[in-house]
Amino acid sequence: MQPLLTIEQAAEKLGVPKGSLKAAASKHGMLVRMGRAVRIDPNRLQELIDKCQENPKDHASVGEPTKESGASATRAGQIFQPAQQTAQMLKKHSRHTSQAKTQ
Repeated sequence: MQPLLTIEQAAEKLGVPKGSLKAAASKHGMLVRMGRAVRIDPNRLQELIDKCQENPKDHASVGEPTKESGASATRAGQIFQPAQQTAQMLKKHSRHTSQAKTQ
């Protein structure tokens, strides 16, 4: 069994800021606390690195121009389209509630 590393030792070994390492290790339940001592098991560093790897993000735009504006549409726009259509239909079929000002 290897001795536990201090946050400073583990951060130096990985080449990352100690605050970032401590936050990530805490988030993933990998900090070892004994009294006021906070340590990291060196055997779990690779596991921590794996958990911190980002997945590739989807592109925000699908790259297809919309009919109205010619700009590319986003997936969010496609998701909210039925709600927007319903809102427009309700606006068309509702009567005006404000009274016109007479002079």
